[in-house]
Amino acid sequence: MVRCRVFATTIIVSVLLLIGVSAGLSFSNLGLPLLPSVYADPFEVDVTCSVYRVVDGDTFDCFPVGRVRLADIDAPELGTAEGYAAKDALTTLILNKKVYLDVDDIYVMDKYNRVVAVTYIRYNSTHLLNVNKWLIDDGYAVISDYPNEFNPYTWRLYEYYPQWIESQQTTTTTVTVTRTTTATASYTTTFTARVTETKTMTTTTTIYIPTTVMSATTLTTATTVPKTMTTTVFTTTTETITSCVPTTYTLTQTATSVQAIAITAIVVAILASTITWFLKKEK
Repeated sequence: MVRCRVFATTIIVSVLLLIGVSAGLSFSNLGLPLLPSVYADPFEVDVTCSVYRVVDGDTFDCFPVGRVRLADIDAPELGTAEGYAAKDALTTLILNKKVYLDVDDIYVMDKYNRVVAVTYIRYNSTHLLNVNKWLIDDGYAVISDYPNEFNPYTWRLYEYYPQWIESQQTTTTTVTVTRTTTATASYTTTFTARVTETKTMTTTTTIYIPTTVMSATTLTTATTVPKTMTTTVFTTTTETITSCVPTTYTLTQTATSVQAIAITAIVVAILASTITWFLKKEK
């Protein structure tokens, strides 16, 4: 009877652990870490790219994404000492380096067709550095909480993202953003024409003698006066332009092989320990 209970317990534990492995792999395919971390947060890496130009303290260009606007921060404008200092700091931090973008899932781009993202760089073998927060903490930018998926008040300076994740498969997705632009133009057209105006003047002269009208003379004079007439016509034209902006993202999927091997080893160890204990009891 004891042997049957031990065997049944071993089977139940094995099944539960295998279910855990399956669930873990499912989360891994979604890009979520299998083992929870103290850094757990709605943090994700949607795409990686290489920075080849820094535009200012909160904007840069990278391949193959294009122009990127750092989400929810504002750096001083160029033309000021603070603006150049912010650009220099961002240049030193990310130029010619690989960056990791967490792209805004709601709008993807702003009205200037720049990808809106929280940007990270590799800090060490296990963590990434939040570039947006680093600029804020070091005084190069301020928080400007625009409508998007991010909450800059909950950002951490470091996020857990081990290097082995980067060696896994990637898939490429193209997102097309359609923007409609309405342009209104007003045109003024002036027409000038030469016209002739004729004025008629009539003069009547009457001579009176007491109780008798001697004569009455009427004189009519026609005068021609040239004039210039100007007519102005206002015309308003409205044109609506719809443009499609395709952007390609390389989405990184977390691999499962390393995690599967680790958990399989744990399952085997537990089973071996259970069987060993059972055999010792039998002796």
